[in-house]
Amino acid sequence: MGAPGNELPVAGRRRRAGCRSARVGPAMIGLRHCLVVAVDYDGKLRLARLARAAQDLAAVLRDPHIGACDPGLPDGRALVDGKLTKQDVDGHITTAIEFAGVRRATLIIALLGHGFVVEGRSRLYYMAHDSAEHVRNRAVNVPEHLSVAADHPGVNGVLGLVDTCMAAGAVPDAGDLIAGVRSGQTRLQLLLAAGVVQQAVDLRMTTSLVEVLKFGLPIDKDVLAIPDVHGSLRGTVTGQSVGSFAYDGAPGSAEHLWLAHNRRYSRRNVSDGLIGAIGAEQLATARAILLPDQPAGVGSLMELRRAAETTTIETPATVRARRLVDTLSATERTAAFVRRWLPAAPTTVVFRRALVALDRQGIPPAASSPHAPFTSEIDYIEHVAFARSGLDGDYRAGLVAFVAALADELRMDLDVLELAKWAAELNANLQLGDALRSLRAEQDRRALRLVVRLPGPTESWPDTVMASLHEDGQPPARWVITCAGDRAGADEALHKAIHWAEKLAAERRRRLWHIDVVAPAGILLTWHPEDAERIVRLGLLYDFRMHWNWRTDHDGRAVNLLAVQWLDSIASTTDEQVMEWLPSKVLQDGPALRSKLVNQQHNGALGLEHHPGSDVALAELLLTHAPIVMWPRESTDTIDGKVRQHVADNWQRLPDEFGHAYRRWRRTGGTEPLVAVRAVWEDSDWLDLCSVFQR
Repeated sequence: MGAPGNELPVAGRRRRAGCRSARVGPAMIGLRHCLVVAVDYDGKLRLARLARAAQDLAAVLRDPHIGACDPGLPDGRALVDGKLTKQDVDGHITTAIEFAGVRRATLIIALLGHGFVVEGRSRLYYMAHDSAEHVRNRAVNVPEHLSVAADHPGVNGVLGLVDTCMAAGAVPDAGDLIAGVRSGQTRLQLLLAAGVVQQAVDLRMTTSLVEVLKFGLPIDKDVLAIPDVHGSLRGTVTGQSVGSFAYDGAPGSAEHLWLAHNRRYSRRNVSDGLIGAIGAEQLATARAILLPDQPAGVGSLMELRRAAETTTIETPATVRARRLVDTLSATERTAAFVRRWLPAAPTTVVFRRALVALDRQGIPPAASSPHAPFTSEIDYIEHVAFARSGLDGDYRAGLVAFVAALADELRMDLDVLELAKWAAELNANLQLGDALRSLRAEQDRRALRLVVRLPGPTESWPDTVMASLHEDGQPPARWVITCAGDRAGADEALHKAIHWAEKLAAERRRRLWHIDVVAPAGILLTWHPEDAERIVRLGLLYDFRMHWNWRTDHDGRAVNLLAVQWLDSIASTTDEQVMEWLPSKVLQDGPALRSKLVNQQHNGALGLEHHPGSDVALAELLLTHAPIVMWPRESTDTIDGKVRQHVADNWQRLPDEFGHAYRRWRRTGGTEPLVAVRAVWEDSDWLDLCSVFQR
């Protein structure tokens, strides 16, 4: 590791790295290296998000438009993970330090995983695969590595990202920074996930940091330093105190330490910052039509605007080109507005939910639109403008509805002058009014939820049903309903609860739409309350969600905490293959299945290809370990590959899409793959509500 023979091939790339950084000005021409270390110590609770978080962080640091880093190791690696020993981790960090010194590069070191401090001391030790808790000589001394890196000859400053418990213990002693071979002429910045006596929760800092770097911050800086992102993370990472540290003993340095380019900096070149991949393709198409004599790639959007305004040729091609230029101008203006107006770095999941909101407003994507990965807000905006513009090519309804949905997801005030002014610039005042009306109707639909709970630990039908009506800001209304202890009695109690809730909703000038049914596992396997009739089937009038009643009991607190952690771990994922489908042979070996679930070797979203029948113990085992469980609607059904793919394709629309599919199925009699699936879906909102019943 670190052999001289490995240095030459990477050093040969120096010109490219220098050119890449030089685009932001002469102060940013230095080389940059990054090394992400991710080890899941074998003796602690497995970090489900570790691998994904490490990969995502390495990706944004390596992205030439974000972190602009070369790999930190001579062999071309920027990420080292897996079952690394203490010797491995020490060796990789030492090699990265020496390599940065040879190339006179800034070094970013990220440590993700587990850490500890010894009682009475504040020094952080990072745990390798062969480490033992509180045994210092078997763990990695983090402050020592950081101070050595900062003091190493040739290293142009060090940035440390530490996402472990007790991360604040990574700060080196002052004497180690102000002395050494460089006599204190060193620079070090640290971003720390938690206080020195505090737990860090499941890589929350890293996950949030990746989102901040991908989307940028609305500040007047073209690059972000650790103090910049620290201020943003303090407001978004909950349950732990994210900290930062900075030491600069080299004030004469020409280049300030920076972590990433700010993708929301409004003064950056338009062609670099405000046109994405889809826009670039459309720009090339318009350029070929309006500027056919220009060499390929020559002709900015501004020049195309002038050409579109002055051309006297009227052909279908020029009409299309004008439309493309008009749409690109709107996406450029919208991207600048979104970067300026949104209050903080939005997350990927916020943008994906806003896309789903367009589906609810009747603005679906074109059938032929590509499903490309979106890496910035510009990609989302261009997708909406070009793939959701309708047959007439009018992008305004989609863009306005999308931006309004973003603001709604972030709980922003929609009645503001900035939003109205932006819509007026697009000549989209009517479209904004329609979008706001649709969003307010959706808010009203979400305002009330009726909870119908069937108590009891077994599959036996209870003789009492508890109903409660919940609305934000108001204490829940409650009613206990006596009924016959069978399915018919439960159906009758459900009708009474709905009638009672409808009267209360009318008094509040609300519309009841959402019903949560809470029942023992055995009843969940067989009861379909949406099929009950009240003139028409209830599922045609209301959205039903099924829940396991143990989560509303006092004993469900620990189970709910695990569920929250797993849901948090997938909140920003763009992977639609979240479900893990279990074949029958896996279910037949109960002890082996339980062992894998206890050790978190299965996913938090589990699907059964075959109905579990009357196996209540199996259902309870799965519901204990997974907040999302699916099985076939009928005991004779099988969930085949087509249905599984349909679940994956609609993942971002679930669980709402289950209700939409049911209504289409009942009203048209057509084929709806999602109807073949029964689901218990315990999302974060429901788990929060469970605490009301546990008091």
